[in-house]
Amino acid sequence: MAIHIFDKDDNNYLQWMAINPSYFIVNTRRSKNSNLFVLHKSKCSHIASTAGLTKGAYTERDYIKVVSNDINELKTWFEKNNIKFKADFIECKTCNPFSEK
Repeated sequence: MAIHIFDKDDNNYLQWMAINPSYFIVNTRRSKNSNLFVLHKSKCSHIASTAGLTKGAYTERDYIKVVSNDINELKTWFEKNNIKFKADFIECKTCNPFSEK
């Protein structure tokens, strides 16, 4: 799968999450100068509809989701598209995506 970006599209993001439980998702701010890069598995409750966030909180306000089934593909994308990315992600301590590489 190529990189896919969910931006201002909570409905499609949440539908995609429901049918793709084994992908990697980077939660980041919309800004290309963001310094927040949190890696999750798509089944993670922090970024799913089960988090109980209000409509718009997933991709329609401050955050976007960048997804792929390949961590290295995500790293390459961020290296090319964000000047603050320093070759690594913060790992979500709930879903532990690095343990599932």
